[in-house]
Amino acid sequence: MVKKYGKRDSVVALSFDDGPDERYTPEILDILKAANVPAIFFVVGINVENNVGLLKRIYDEGHEIGNHTFTHPNLALVNPERTRVELQATRRIIESITGHSTILFRPPYNADSEPESMEELLPVEVGKEENYYTVAESIDPQDWSEGVTADTIVARVIQQDALGNIILLHDAGGDASRRSGRSRVSSRTSGSGGEGLWPCPSSWGRPGTRSCLPSLGTISCS
Repeated sequence: MVKKYGKRDSVVALSFDDGPDERYTPEILDILKAANVPAIFFVVGINVENNVGLLKRIYDEGHEIGNHTFTHPNLALVNPERTRVELQATRRIIESITGHSTILFRPPYNADSEPESMEELLPVEVGKEENYYTVAESIDPQDWSEGVTADTIVARVIQQDALGNIILLHDAGGDASRRSGRSRVSSRTSGSGGEGLWPCPSSWGRPGTRSCLPSLGTISCS
């Protein structure tokens, strides 16, 4: 059985995938800091390896960190053992830099929204076996798409407001107009009920895990 659950009124979680990126992540962090908005960064291990200082900054400035695999493969096309290696490698590099682990996992590609096929569900199951909460997204403005403008990104987020609480953006890739759209979404969450992550009981997750995502959009297999 597959369940997707979690929705709270007047609360959003702002998430960024695919970084850290030496060009874009610092800009986003500056905006989040100025607006006093927390976020969660689902990081790719190979990008962390190339931007150790940025991961440390993400953590030091109070944002949450989630696992987005090491090389960003389509997990629906790889075997469970490869998925496990991707998760373990990224977890270890996060732990080595921050001194803390993570229990938050977002698979790349379609499995982060509405997994339907067995191939898309298997990564969720592997994540569960590795003691992760698989965090979905409910509002996806597709800020990566060709020709998208800042106005388009903001409008799509507003249009999808009724779909859920977790906004998916990216802190790697794109041109200036896309970065502007992400920035405006980040700023709009300040003072409008936008929240990041909340503390959770110390018994949750692995030792050294700082906090966890509330039930805003997790996928569970049972």
